[in-house]
Amino acid sequence: MADRRRHLNALPDLIVRFRETLISFPRIKKSVPQFADNDFAGYRTKRKGVDVVYVRRDWLERFCGPLTKRLLDQLVAEQVIQPGEGARSGKQVRVLVGGNLQKPRFLMLDEEKLLG
Repeated sequence: MADRRRHLNALPDLIVRFRETLISFPRIKKSVPQFADNDFAGYRTKRKGVDVVYVRRDWLERFCGPLTKRLLDQLVAEQVIQPGEGARSGKQVRVLVGGNLQKPRFLMLDEEKLLG
């Protein structure tokens, strides 16, 4: 429990580090790259006018620990992440990193596409 609290308390720092990391991600327009290279953590693209970053699950877990259902529920309750399709099962997680309600910017994790 203390570990989960520490993870939640560290979330502002996590988001700052995510934002800094976003700058280094390559922008890709159409094709989805293969995630065979362990150094390749993610990529940026636009989806329906919203900036999206797809991120490897193992890379994300380095920052916030295991993505358990309970942790995801807590993050959703704190409005740190925006649940996507399958988010409760840990297959997809969108982490808000800025923007506004009309055009939010978020990190999206899609385990099936990126790690499959």
